[in-house]
Amino acid sequence: MKKFQVIIPVSGYIVAVFEAENEEAAKEAALEKAFTVDDIDEWNTHEYICKGNVVDCMQREMEIEEVRV
Repeated sequence: MKKFQVIIPVSGYIVAVFEAENEEAAKEAALEKAFTVDDIDEWNTHEYICKGNVVDCMQREMEIEEVRV
């Protein structure tokens, strides 16, 4: 039996809450944080992430939303 190394593209997202003065500051805080695999909220494996002009991933860009408690 042959052995094969398979590299699988993954996509997903992390949901995190930060205290900040505005959305830009929250974005900067999120980009500076060192996340780990344990922080991933949801993820998928893909045969490919992008083929032609079609992107097949769960979250294409960062979203920022104020949390009201």
